[in-house]
Amino acid sequence: MLKNIFLSIIVLLSVNIFSQSNKITGTIKDDVTGLGIPFATIQVKNTEKGTTSDIDGKFSIVAETNQVLVIKMVGY
Repeated sequence: MLKNIFLSIIVLLSVNIFSQSNKITGTIKDDVTGLGIPFATIQVKNTEKGTTSDIDGKFSIVAETNQVLVIKMVGY
């Protein structure tokens, strides 16, 4: 029984090691004015992970190396 619990813990910890998650930070800016775009939606494609940019257009989100970010803003 103790052996099975120990093995389960090792398996669960190894999943975190191989996931290759990265914290991605950035700023969403308007091409013409160069100003940050506030309250844009940033989502990891095909997941429910998401965030919004702050008043200056800055954001931070955690995603795996091979995932794609989708950025949306009403009016753009």
